[in-house]
Amino acid sequence: MFRSPRLEALFGKNIEDLTYADVAAVLNNPAAAESSDLEYKQIVHARNDQQKDEFCKDIVGLGNDQGGILLIGVEEDNNALPVAIHDVDTTDQERRRLIDLLLQTSPHLAVHIKALPNGTGSTQGILLVVVERSPMAPHAVLSTRPLSHHRDGFLRYPVRNGASTRWMLEPEVSTRYRRRFAEARDLGERLDRVEQEAFTAYADHYPTRETAFGSFTERQALPVLTVALAPELPANLRLNREVFHAFQQGTLHERIIGESDSAIFTETHISSGRLVGIAGGSVWTRYAELHADGSGVVVFNLDPFPSGADDSVKILPPLCVAWLLSGMLLLGRHCRDRAGASGVVSVRFRILADVGNAHFEAMGPRTDDSYLRAVDQNDLQFGPRIEEALGAADAFADDVAEEGPALISAASLLADQVFHAFGMPEVDLMTAEGEIVAARWGRFRDEITRWAQSVGLLGN
Repeated sequence: MFRSPRLEALFGKNIEDLTYADVAAVLNNPAAAESSDLEYKQIVHARNDQQKDEFCKDIVGLGNDQGGILLIGVEEDNNALPVAIHDVDTTDQERRRLIDLLLQTSPHLAVHIKALPNGTGSTQGILLVVVERSPMAPHAVLSTRPLSHHRDGFLRYPVRNGASTRWMLEPEVSTRYRRRFAEARDLGERLDRVEQEAFTAYADHYPTRETAFGSFTERQALPVLTVALAPELPANLRLNREVFHAFQQGTLHERIIGESDSAIFTETHISSGRLVGIAGGSVWTRYAELHADGSGVVVFNLDPFPSGADDSVKILPPLCVAWLLSGMLLLGRHCRDRAGASGVVSVRFRILADVGNAHFEAMGPRTDDSYLRAVDQNDLQFGPRIEEALGAADAFADDVAEEGPALISAASLLADQVFHAFGMPEVDLMTAEGEIVAARWGRFRDEITRWAQSVGLLGN
């Protein structure tokens, strides 16, 4: 959810907690005048192309700047000061209508629209439109107004200019695009760093073994499944005693999906700029590093799987998907709820025959004969041997932090990418629409059914 210390001080609470009475309380307050992050509209007609353009312009202008809120149902005077409330329709149908208007933005800008009713059970009141600062900026409005010879319309790029919104000029647009690509590259590098640091710590935990002649040492292959996440707008969590204590307590209650009898971690530590969780004894079954900027990685040890006759490690898609979902939830909740990051996050899903297979700088000796084989959950046929499988996707922090259809949909995309490497066209354990298909989970069916039913995600 959008955060603004200035607006929170004005209203006396978080934006997500605003009520009709809170808005009424700032009428005629000079501090509540329209500004770069606050806009008012008495009503949104959107009956013609010009009105549609104006609504999209106001919303996209906020997203292309620092984010902000639009309050629909509030009249402002010539000085942009809120002076009266004129109740508007706050039904789901009206909110869907406004969201549909934003389909003419490119790339699509998602917003959150909340009803602030004027009384219990009322369908009249104020609509609060919350716009996050978008890491996908610049967003454009696809205008279809008859101002150009372009048959299919044309793109224009709005941005806030104090209390008003203006159209960006070409040098500004090109600069914003260069910034977007640079930030995407930086985000990939950030994911590389958090993964590499976790892999190094994980690998250092395992003892090496000497050859018969003692001329060199090597360690056994360390096959792992990993989930990594980084927010495109980093947080700045202060790690202190209170945060660490809450982290310790939280691990006592959180469970891995399908493993309801075991805590997610058995040990917790704090390190430089991160919280650390470990499960297992002399052999770590899970390892996680959760960073103060909202990024993190969780490593699942694949050693418990039986090895094949050809030194390959057998992996089972149902268990891997359960771990993927668990890892996404763990990292999403850290990112959003603990660190306070919001907006878009990038998620990376890997299955590695050895942590040294990741394309980082050398991490020390490793075996070269370690492979993975996927066993199809239906006919138990072995897939091809590989060293690494990788999937990547973007999602909203809210979606990854909640047990809902959006989480399943993002996980489905990631799982399909990874298991393509094993020759599987898709992982039919879940759907792109966000449902669990329990009938496909084999011996894991009972565990996944209980979880999916508890959160309303069980499909046919």
